[in-house]
Amino acid sequence: MPYNELLKMCQSTSIEVTKEQIDQVQQDTVSQSSGTNLFKHRAGIIGASQSKAVAHSDPALPSQSLIQRICYPELHKVNTNTVRHGCKHEVSATPASEESLKKHT
Repeated sequence: MPYNELLKMCQSTSIEVTKEQIDQVQQDTVSQSSGTNLFKHRAGIIGASQSKAVAHSDPALPSQSLIQRICYPELHKVNTNTVRHGCKHEVSATPASEESLKKHT
């Protein structure tokens, strides 16, 4: 659709979220990326890691790969050795980090 029509459509769109919907999202996403619903609820959300790219993107001709990452986050999961290691050891690393931090306060 032409850019000016898209802007008109966006300006006429209203989004309302109920307390029940907020509670459901919180319940669905409490397990973070180990759960199945986190990425579903993040679809369309511009996260901190994408904000610079969005701010520097031409609204009239946005990057298609950026749109894909925002609209379909489940297809663009970071899956490096470092991330997998962090997920695997997060439970044991948290108490160790807390103990280490206590020594510095």
